[in-house]
Amino acid sequence: MSILKQYTLTNVANVYTFLWLLYYMQGTFYPSGSSIGIAVMSIFLLVSFFLFLKVNWKGCIPSYLKGLNVLFVLFSIYGIIRIVDAETIYRADGVLQNPTIYLKSYYISILPTYALYYFANKGKINADWIRNWAFVFIIFAVFQYFNSEATMMERLGQKGKEAELLTNNMGYYFVSLMCLIPFFSKKPLLQYIILALCGFFVISSAKRGALICYAISASVFLWYNFRHSSSRKKIIAFVLGVCCLYGAYSYMNFMISTNAFFASRFIMNTSNSSGRDDLYSQVLDYISNETNVFRLIFGNGADGSIVLLGNFAHNDWLEFAIDMGILGVLAFFVYNVIFVRTIRYAQNTSIRMALLFIYIPFVLKSVFSMAIGGFHLYESAVLAFCLVYLYKPKCVYLSAGQFH
Repeated sequence: MSILKQYTLTNVANVYTFLWLLYYMQGTFYPSGSSIGIAVMSIFLLVSFFLFLKVNWKGCIPSYLKGLNVLFVLFSIYGIIRIVDAETIYRADGVLQNPTIYLKSYYISILPTYALYYFANKGKINADWIRNWAFVFIIFAVFQYFNSEATMMERLGQKGKEAELLTNNMGYYFVSLMCLIPFFSKKPLLQYIILALCGFFVISSAKRGALICYAISASVFLWYNFRHSSSRKKIIAFVLGVCCLYGAYSYMNFMISTNAFFASRFIMNTSNSSGRDDLYSQVLDYISNETNVFRLIFGNGADGSIVLLGNFAHNDWLEFAIDMGILGVLAFFVYNVIFVRTIRYAQNTSIRMALLFIYIPFVLKSVFSMAIGGFHLYESAVLAFCLVYLYKPKCVYLSAGQFH
């Protein structure tokens, strides 16, 4: 079978994925916020919501999706109230917060998991499908990285700032791509190449949170790969691991020695937390001083953190505490517990690694950024495949290059 046939539009999962890619190409191939982007997003969300209903209609779904259902319902209720209420809310920088962003961002993040689970359950997504699309996702991420960098450099130039004063949020994209690595267990050299490529862009992004997520995930991969390799292959795994570590260490030193801004973000004697310490202290002060029981339990509503802080809390737990109160924090906690149980249930080493590469960055990012609203489609595809593999193995079509 030729490579191009792997991307045929007769597979509805391919069409769905092309829609996702097309939506995130706005600002590059067509203007951001144009009718094209709105149309693509509308179709994508409508299909996703329809498949969400189909998956839940049958009732027999994995516990993970049940936990995600609770969050979906909460996001829907709070998001719809925000849209209907249409309160005028401005961020601290004076930008008007669009009342639809809250609901849209969470829907784009979590609804694809249901759609892709449906496709995997129907045999439209298998290990080969993920391997074939992995290269498209990597190329897309590289392209988006440089496009994002060029856009930000242009903005810095307009403000008269140096181009070196730059962090690139696309670094998190490359952390997310690591969940694809276990699908190449039969090609270990390719696994290390992907690992090194992700590390290069994560370090280049100068995002400390992304680097922490990458470092821990990479350590888990190196340990798992070494531990589960045969005696003969342990030496190869050790040598490749040392090469990756030395390469990352050398590149970090190079960046620190040649870029003062990069050095200021990673040298430990600096105390720049990008304002997070102030935000966190304000949130904790609010929680400890709030006397309204209703607000403590149900929160201040969608975008409540912007009303109180002028910005997002940059921490999912604190964000939920403000927006949805104890109810939201409890729902998010239960979701995390179910996620961990799903990982523990996985006996297959590659399945467990794939899930770990999704959960480790997720739980870390939830502490210093916003994770639940930042799932990428390739993470959702891997997650959906793993869920079907674990709970409905007969539904997953494993083709020539089986998943081990």
